[in-house]
Amino acid sequence: MKSKEELREKIKEEREREWIRDSLMLRDKRPEDTLKILFDLCEFADRLNKNSSVKEKDAGGLEEALRKEKFSIQAEDIRDALKERSHFTIFDDLSEYYIDAKGIYNENDRLTLERRRKVSFADFVFYVASPEDTIANKLLFGSEQDVKDAEGIYARQFDNLEMAYLEGRSKKIEVHEEFLTMKRRVERRMKEVEKCENHFK
Repeated sequence: MKSKEELREKIKEEREREWIRDSLMLRDKRPEDTLKILFDLCEFADRLNKNSSVKEKDAGGLEEALRKEKFSIQAEDIRDALKERSHFTIFDDLSEYYIDAKGIYNENDRLTLERRRKVSFADFVFYVASPEDTIANKLLFGSEQDVKDAEGIYARQFDNLEMAYLEGRSKKIEVHEEFLTMKRRVERRMKEVEKCENHFK
């Protein structure tokens, strides 16, 4: 009989396998398939950005305003993120998408902002962090969800990533070991998925 620890590891491994598999399935979707869903979310993010900087005292009002717009966030999460100079996450109640909101506190944040990508959709223009910077920053944040996010982005953007930059970036912010571990894990899963797909062709 397996111990509780062995069962936990097995469940975690299966979840990682499913997460990477789902990310690979999304990789082939057309941009317009997902951008349409993201449109309202990005429009709201733009309005939020233009309003002014968020202070701790604004957390309650921001939570209430977000809920009216069909987004979810806890005021306490906002306050904690501002105190810790980290990020807070705004979830869209109508889809699986979300916004990570974060201030510019250091050189790493400034570089991420400078390398942002411009995206145009219909009459709306917005900016997103590059996949390389997002992966590195997710590994730096380091929660289980952040690591899963990094894995998903790595799998979906695999053919488009500037690997040399990503390697250097992960070294600079001291997450290179975490990056290499993630890289091996995702690429192993990608080979498994490819092998399985070829088997059924």
